[in-house]
Order: sequence, then structure tokens, then C-alpha cells
Amino acid sequence: MNVPILVYSVNAITMIALPIVVGVVLKRKLNLGWAPWLVGAGIYILMQIGYLPFRQFIPPLFANTGLAAMSMEDQLVFSAAFTGMSQGLYACLASLLVLGLWAKDLRSLGEGLLVGAGFVAVRPIFTGLMSILIFRYTDIQFDWTGAWFDYLFFFDGSDLYGSLDLILTFTAWVAIVGLVLQTLARKQVRWFFIGWFFSFAMIGAAYIATAYRELLWRETVHLLSGMIGVTILYLLHRRDRGPAAGLESSVTLESGA
Repeated sequence: MNVPILVYSVNAITMIALPIVVGVVLKRKLNLGWAPWLVGAGIYILMQIGYLPFRQFIPPLFANTGLAAMSMEDQLVFSAAFTGMSQGLYACLASLLVLGLWAKDLRSLGEGLLVGAGFVAVRPIFTGLMSILIFRYTDIQFDWTGAWFDYLFFFDGSDLYGSLDLILTFTAWVAIVGLVLQTLARKQVRWFFIGWFFSFAMIGAAYIATAYRELLWRETVHLLSGMIGVTILYLLHRRDRGPAAGLESSVTLESGA
């Protein structure tokens, strides 16, 4: 048995199947259609349309500034902060634009969870499919730790790290999208900045951990971010239980509600 190929295959299939399974479970549990999930996927695509060109062209401009004279540690901190702020801002703005201008009927907590699930699903599904296609139709010998592979897929294809990363980041990004949704549901702009701060802190801390190859710390950041974000949403739901602040859903989200 070729263990690396088996592990690689399991990783790719898991990254495709898991987001779809989660979407199906949430859809049935919340008694909703696929529309919120597809809206979330659209938010992610819109975010990348704006963010990828920004990431490609803006950072090289810093090479001609005083940043080049900074120590490696200072450059790392700056890069982490810049990446966290910019990527988080694009994600939150894309969520706000789509939910505010297009999907105006999606305001409940249950719909927000399904929107977040769709947002998270795009990257792993695309990554899994591309991994299978590359592995199946090319004879290239990959450098699994090469910079280009990390940039495109952001996981080491020779192990199950991609699946682990998906599981631990899922809750965090669902929480971030849910927090931004509160801006519209409650008509309070502070929730946008809370969601932005959450994404900035999570991405920045994970960036530093990744730079030092401290993957355990990176996933700890994702796990704690998701737990804190979901706790905030749950407390809001408990406080507003009933027809308040636009959080009413077509199903009961907790026993006895």
C-alpha cells in the first residue's frame, strides 16, 4: 500500500466532502434551502476577486520603503498585521455588501450560520478538486513545502493537515460572517468592526505561527477564535431569544427555546 498516496487522497476527498456534509446537516437542521449557503459561497468569491489582485500588487510596493531596513522580526509583525487587516477587511466588506445590497432577506441567526458555512466551503472544495486533478493528470513531482503550493493551497498535501485546518477554521469564519451579519440585523455598525477585529486578530496571529512553522499554535488560534466568536453569537441569541433584533429563525436553535 502506498501510504502517502492514500493519505493524500483521503485529505483531498475530506476537503471536498466535509463542507458539503456540513451544509446538508445545517440545511436540514435549520429547515432552510440552499440559498444562504450559495450566498456565502458568493461572498467568498467576491472577496477573492478583490483581495487577490490587492495581495499581488500592493505588498511589493513596500520594498522601496523603510520596511526593507527593518529587522526580520519587525517585518514579520508588520506583514502579519497588514495581512490580517487587509484580508479581514475584504472578507467583512464582501459580507456586508452582499448581505446588505443583494441578500436582504437573510437576517436570522440560522441563516447566518448557513451563509458562513457556504463562505468557508469554497476554498477547501476548490483545493480538493484541484489536488485530485493535478495528481491524476500530471506526472509532476511536487515539492509539498514549496512557496507556490503554500500560496495556492495553504496546506501540506502529503499529510492530513488540510483537513485539520478546514475543521478548525470552519467555526472561526462562520462566527466572523455571523458577527458581520449583526451589523444589518441590529443596525449597529460596531458589529462590523467586531467582526473585522476578530478576523484581523485570527489571521495575524495565524500568520506569525505559520511563519515559524508552529502549526499547533496556528490551529489553536483558529480554534479559540471560533469558540469565542460562536460564544458571542450564542449569548446574543440567548439574550434576544424570541422575535427580537432580527434573529428569529424558522426553527428553534436550542432546546426549550
